[in-house]
Amino acid sequence: MGMKIRTKALPLLVSLLVSMAPAASLASDHADGPSTALDRAGDISDLYTFTSPKDPDKVVLIMNVMPFASRDSLFSDKVNYRFRIRAIDDPKSLAPSSSTKKEQTVVCTFAGKEMKQQATCVFKLAGAAETLTFATVSGTIGGQAQKGDLQAFAGLRSDPFFSDFERTANNVNNNSTMDTKARGSNGDQGANVLSIAVQFSRQRLITPMVAITAQTTRKP
Repeated sequence: MGMKIRTKALPLLVSLLVSMAPAASLASDHADGPSTALDRAGDISDLYTFTSPKDPDKVVLIMNVMPFASRDSLFSDKVNYRFRIRAIDDPKSLAPSSSTKKEQTVVCTFAGKEMKQQATCVFKLAGAAETLTFATVSGTIGGQAQKGDLQAFAGLRSDPFFSDFERTANNVNNNSTMDTKARGSNGDQGANVLSIAVQFSRQRLITPMVAITAQTTRKP
């Protein structure tokens, strides 16, 4: 039986003048299949990639999983949470390289089924692989670790997804009387996700132009 995979892709350009800029993106995505419904801790809702607002030489990657997470929600101890960083050789097509030699990864795993889990994030970037290990506590401030320019965080965070249920229903029903100028109302206000965020120096990237993918796979 093959691995279950959920991915989100976001090509990024890195240059000397503009450290990182999104070239394309996909919208937020919540629970859209039977496999994610059965394993919500492996359901990717968002991928964000950007340079740190505090330091333009640092790259930040964020993967959100488990939409509508509660204070008791845990990361799965049976899932690999992977950021895949692939080189883009052709600036016109923006197609990621298929060469495994040009792929870098950050993989986070979690151990334990209690509120306090042990997180391990392995950074396979330029140079030797490096590992950050830390405790993350569900329902509170989460947990984080840092070693040099490498940083990792995991924990409960507010869901950035905005959904106006009334307007969505009106659009579906072709309601022409809807006030399109009225301020929207977020039906997901107060909803949470489980979030994994990593940061590292952009000098660790193997090429100046990369595509970032968030992926969850079941462990064998």
